[in-house]
Amino acid sequence: MNQWKRKLTAVGMGALIGLVWGCTIWSRAEEEPAVRKEAGQQEQSDQEQQARILYEAVSQEKLEEYLDEHPGGSCEDERASFRINETLNEAAAHRLLAAMESGYTDGRIPGEGTVEEYLASLPRPSSRTCMELYLRSCEDGQEAYEKFEEKMMERYEKKEDRKYLPEYYREIGMAQAKRDGKYDFLMILMR
Repeated sequence: MNQWKRKLTAVGMGALIGLVWGCTIWSRAEEEPAVRKEAGQQEQSDQEQQARILYEAVSQEKLEEYLDEHPGGSCEDERASFRINETLNEAAAHRLLAAMESGYTDGRIPGEGTVEEYLASLPRPSSRTCMELYLRSCEDGQEAYEKFEEKMMERYEKKEDRKYLPEYYREIGMAQAKRDGKYDFLMILMR
């Protein structure tokens, strides 16, 4: 593991979305700096594209649910789309790294606790309802969305509670990483 070097960087999502995502880039420490930089940029671009695919699919689902609930509403309504929360992006990036290193079971990361416990430890804690989803070993952003949909529906069918629908949440934070040729995503949704 010591031959691998980890860096946490912010990736601009472009003018269309205008968001900032956290991502982890893995590179061999002994490679030449120019090769590392080029490989890192290509990796970053690929991760950015997969994150965009996932974000757009989740946002489209939220919009459709919102318009079903509010027939007179429009896609311009504030609650029809997610607001990107930079604090949640940073929390997602931190928790993704911790989950990849320490594991993730039943919504808990050893040494970190749940997302609610982690957010409460921040300088400006929030007591709003939140949900965390860790989507592991995805081929691409579309498969990540399918896993997202499956997890949300599984939870909704068990309890039939609105908090298991994307429409319930207003803010989102997300981080992604590529490991062993597969993508891991961690999403935090907040009311």
